[in-house]
Order: sequence, then structure tokens, then C-alpha cells
Amino acid sequence: MTAILEIADLTRSFGSIPAVRGVSFDVRRGEFLCIIGPSGCGKTTLLRMIAGFMQPTSGDIRLDGVSLVGEPAYRRPINMVFQNYALFPHMTVGQNVGFGMEMRKVAAEERRARIRKTLEIVELAGFEGRGVSELSGGQQQRVALARALVLKPRVLLLDEPLGALDQKVRRRMQVELKRIHREVGITFIHVTHDQEEALAMADRIAVMSDGRIEQLADSLEVYTRPTTPFVAGFVGEANRFAGTVSVGATGTLALEVGRGRSICIPVTTGGGAGKRVEVFVRPERVRLAPIDAGDTTALEGTVRDIVFLGESARCYIQLDDGPEVMATTSAEEMTRGSIPPVGARVRVGWPADASVVFPVTDR
Repeated sequence: MTAILEIADLTRSFGSIPAVRGVSFDVRRGEFLCIIGPSGCGKTTLLRMIAGFMQPTSGDIRLDGVSLVGEPAYRRPINMVFQNYALFPHMTVGQNVGFGMEMRKVAAEERRARIRKTLEIVELAGFEGRGVSELSGGQQQRVALARALVLKPRVLLLDEPLGALDQKVRRRMQVELKRIHREVGITFIHVTHDQEEALAMADRIAVMSDGRIEQLADSLEVYTRPTTPFVAGFVGEANRFAGTVSVGATGTLALEVGRGRSICIPVTTGGGAGKRVEVFVRPERVRLAPIDAGDTTALEGTVRDIVFLGESARCYIQLDDGPEVMATTSAEEMTRGSIPPVGARVRVGWPADASVVFPVTDR
């Protein structure tokens, strides 16, 4: 798939403080790219530079090979949907959607046809005469989306567009955004701090930290094969073990975790003795067994708590010789009573390929 947008060594500083630090990546034509990261990591600054609301300190932004640096926002074939929707409260739905076309002197008949078609796409057909104050939050978000789409942008930017919605509406709108993306075929770049939202919607995810891209890959790869400790800890939930390798061998790591305690971690590759490492394991890969089960494992502990999450349950196990471990199980297992109760002694294990190991380096 060819790139529609190229970000080349992009930097933006505010005085002596860098917000975006030499970021480079391509956005593929027609893809749904999510940019995620904690507050203050630079993701909104990056989006605003692409939109043209802010100019970079250095670097380049190219759309189909043509630099956009210096071009004002209104001259770029790029539109943006904001978290607060930025709708005009004194206008009807149709007037809000058609406002940009009116500013561009689009003929009235064409405006009406495009408004009608775009409202059909966002499933608000017949809402042209409604006041925006009469709409729910989800409907207002659709109006904001329609107002951006009706101008037929080459790239659509979405800055936390679902952040103001409650969880149930938010999840429904995630499905709707994916449907709309497929229907219109426009390249979407969506900024969010919500990892689950990104995993549910994106073709690819760019994970930002401290103004840099830590990893850019498809959703499955970011989740199952993180390339940095930050990505492993930020995207989804993960158990983390940190310590010094006391014995390195293929299949296991004996890890000194402090105060004379040592645990044995199953891994696919070995590590050199004396090296400091971090090991991350997703909780859904962790399995529990009664302490008197036939299989043995180096990790034993006590179930400290069980939290019911609806479709799943989260068990918290305090290891005898290590940190607390999370294990995610299905609600069905909880209903069957196959999850050990609070206070039970258990063995804890997981497949070797579930362990993601990172050497600790001094920066």
C-alpha cells in the first residue's frame, strides 16, 4: 500500500522544551492509523502540525510528495474532528454540516445534495432541520464527523473524538467509525489515550512517549510483540518482573528479584547471567492450577483477590518469592467455579512464548 502522508524528522519545540522530537513515519493511503500515548507525549501537537494549525520547528510533512510546511490549515486538503465537536449551537444540523461548503462558495443545490448524502453515511438522514442542542452526545459527534467528511478531505484527523461520550456510546461509536472509514475510503489518523479504543479500531498503531514514536505496527503486533518496555507496559495490561539474571539458559530465566528472592521465568530464549532484565507477560496468558496438581512450576502463591469484569474475571496472586501476578480468566470459568477462591494456594505458569524480555540499559 502506497503512502499518502510522509512525516520526515518532524520536531516542534516550545522555547527550550521539545514536544515532538524528530518523528518520522509514513501513513498509508486509506488506512486507519491510531496514535496513542500518555498525556503530554506530543500526540496532539503532532496532529496539529499535520492539520496546519501549528508549524514545525524543523522537519517536513509531505502529502503525495508535496510539502505542506508553511501552508495554512484552510489550504490543506485535510480536515479535523475535535473532542468537543465545535458545533455552532445557533445553527441546525444541516447548516453546521454545510458551513464549510458555504465558505468555499459551493453552489446551494450541490451543498444540499452533499449534506443529504453525508448525513446518510453517518446515519442521521432527515436530521437536517434539527437544532444541535436537541441531539445526544453521540449524535453531535456524528454531525461533527459529517461536517468534516462533506468537504471530501484526503486525510481526516480525529483528536480524541470519543472522549466526551459515556462508555456504552463510545463503544458503539468505535464500530460506527470503522464502518464509516470503510465506506468513504479516506485515510483516518485518530489520536487517543485509550489503548483499548486503538486496538479495537486501528489498522496500525503508533505508540508515542516523550515526543518520540516508540513503535509503529499493526494492532496485533503492538500488543503481542512490543519492541520497548514502555510499549509493553502502556498498551493493555501486563505483569512485569524486573531483576538480575542469575542463570541464563534456553527455556528459563532464574531471576533475582530482590532481598534474596529468586523466581524462575519461562522464556523462549536465554539470557546472560548478571544482566538486568524486565520481563512482561499478558495476564490472559497466565494459567492457575491447584497447589496439589500433578504439574509443577517454580512459581507458587496465594490468591489475594478476584475482580469480576463482566465478560472476564481478573485474579491477583501474591507470589511467595516475587511480585503480585494478574491472571485473566473467562466469566464462564468463574460461573463454573473453576477459578480458585480468594485465599487458595495455587501454582502459576504460562507458555514460554508469553514472556517478552527486555535488557535494562542505562541511558
